[in-house]
Amino acid sequence: MAETFEAEAVGAAGVVKRVCLKRILPSYANDPHFVERFVAEAEVSMALGHGNVAQVFDFGQADGALYLAMELVDGESLHRIQRRLVQAGYLMPAALAVNVGIALCKALHHAHTLTDASGRGLGLVHRDVSPQNVLVSYEGQVKLVDFGIAAVAAKAATGEGLSGKVHYMAPEQAAGRAVDARADIFSVGAVLYELLSGRPPVEGALGAALYSLAQGRWPSLSEVAPHLDPGLCTVIDRAVAAVPEHRFQSALELQQALASWEASSSQRASEADLGGLVRFLFAQELAAAGRPADLPEDLEVRLEPWRRESVERALRQRESHGARRRGRLAAAAAVGMVLLAAGAVAFFATTRTPPTRSLQVMSLPAGARLLVDGRDTGQRTPARLSGLPAGRTVRLRLELMGHRAEERLVAPRQAVVTVRLEPVALAVSSPPPRPSARPQAVEPATTAPPFVTHRGIDAEVLAPGRYRLLLDPQPAFTPPERLRALRLDLPAGRRRRIEARGKVTVFYLREQSRLLYLFHDLEGRLLDVGTFRRRLVVPTSARAVELLVPEGEKCSDNEGRMRIDVFAGGRRRGRYRLEGRTHCLAVGDGSRPKVEGLDGSGIYRVRYEGPAEGPVLLFVGTASTSLRALGRSPDDTVVRLRPGQEARLRYVETLNFATFEKAPPGTRLRLVLEREAAP
Repeated sequence: MAETFEAEAVGAAGVVKRVCLKRILPSYANDPHFVERFVAEAEVSMALGHGNVAQVFDFGQADGALYLAMELVDGESLHRIQRRLVQAGYLMPAALAVNVGIALCKALHHAHTLTDASGRGLGLVHRDVSPQNVLVSYEGQVKLVDFGIAAVAAKAATGEGLSGKVHYMAPEQAAGRAVDARADIFSVGAVLYELLSGRPPVEGALGAALYSLAQGRWPSLSEVAPHLDPGLCTVIDRAVAAVPEHRFQSALELQQALASWEASSSQRASEADLGGLVRFLFAQELAAAGRPADLPEDLEVRLEPWRRESVERALRQRESHGARRRGRLAAAAAVGMVLLAAGAVAFFATTRTPPTRSLQVMSLPAGARLLVDGRDTGQRTPARLSGLPAGRTVRLRLELMGHRAEERLVAPRQAVVTVRLEPVALAVSSPPPRPSARPQAVEPATTAPPFVTHRGIDAEVLAPGRYRLLLDPQPAFTPPERLRALRLDLPAGRRRRIEARGKVTVFYLREQSRLLYLFHDLEGRLLDVGTFRRRLVVPTSARAVELLVPEGEKCSDNEGRMRIDVFAGGRRRGRYRLEGRTHCLAVGDGSRPKVEGLDGSGIYRVRYEGPAEGPVLLFVGTASTSLRALGRSPDDTVVRLRPGQEARLRYVETLNFATFEKAPPGTRLRLVLEREAAP
């Protein structure tokens, strides 16, 4: 939303100060939402005054553009520092990482306890503590930047979607629930986790990271960084606890724990040491700018223990020392037990609990059986496999009925595996050809339809990639009176307008404000079914309307609520609350007709052919967990089809069907499903 420049602020008597100028992008300058967000950031940032927070000196408007004049931090982001460490073959020294963590805790404690002029707490939560938002100067000063998300949240903004970086985000924030200072505690812990081990607690693409956060499972720091002091690992593991109550309850408490470890450890570092590391890593850039790096003479000697080769060599020596110690114990035991000497020596010399690792496995679609090295694990995807041997490659096999089995070789350092299972082509029976006097040419075999997983759907091939689905509406029928919906009774005589504000967050954090409505007449008969986003005009013939959230594998996946306002004659006549979990239609409950195995990367066109008097059809597509699928519009998820209408859907893998008007026995709904070219 903004761009930054290095600038000069000219004061009285020509005094010049170098600053960072942050200006809202021209493309957003006329967008009220972005302008409000930029102003909110300015208000919050100018109220903050701490040495570990980048200061904001001025806020104004020039040539029609809003700007912030901020402290210019002469250094690098923690993200770039971490990348350069990896390129140079080093791990972050524990003492320097702790130094960064203490500085972040000081900055956050100041923000969390900030009050207004009357002494009331502002309740600020940064919400985006990540390596990209932590700057370290060449002198070793640590600065936390970008309180934009905190500013908007402080103004109770809604409907903005998922903000922040998922790999450093607390589980409750990723789930869209209310957060407090403990969410920032998790983020600081995640940053330190990555600095010390080279990887964040949750890894993989967006879907894999969200799944790990939802499950609350990630390896202990001691598992991925066995070279670290166990006491420090305990502190970091508590900071990244999945449950907020199990974490440190304030930034000050985490700061004190890090300082206690530092005081009890022989590893200590100062700002000068941190600055020396940054200058060492970016010496070439400084030299190109004509600036001396001015490195301490013994810096490389002090960094030598943190070379990756040195760390791995020390670990091997530790294991070898442990093996020799076990051998000495075995020999001592053999002195007193002559008859068992051979067995005792063999036992103590060879018995050692081998290191293990865990592996997170997901498949599209889910429910695949997992085999490791030919052994059935008894689990189905999505699952986390634990106890796998560390240090060697394992063979993973996924099996799912109706799909082709897939095998993967999983490397020792690989933590997440996602496999797409291809549906097996099914044999489709076709009616025998009619007798004809003239011989007919043999047509080539056509592609089988997608894998149908529920009774009530028959498929026939019309052409390669084009199928007719015959749907029995009985299994898809949902009686309106059984819906868990918000019901509004409407007096007769006036047209009503309904407006929805707020958000409902669905599983995988896809926010949508589209609702399903059902109109009923005076006798309770169903007049119409449809979907709307923000505003709905109710016909005068309707005496009741039901509103519900029409998405989610199960209703417990839905979070949040919406405010429903009813207007008549230009005046508001009522206000209601629609809860995501309470007023919900679970489309994936396993009882509805469903088609699986569609290619999530393509476009499908669905046309409802009839019958002409058939019921209204609700068509729901469940997308894959790819980033572009997660970001698709809610308009692509719920479609109402009447006879003769069609819809084009993208990134769809599963189709669920539901109807709200009972059809006569024997009725078959005819739909044509056709795959188009990939976008």
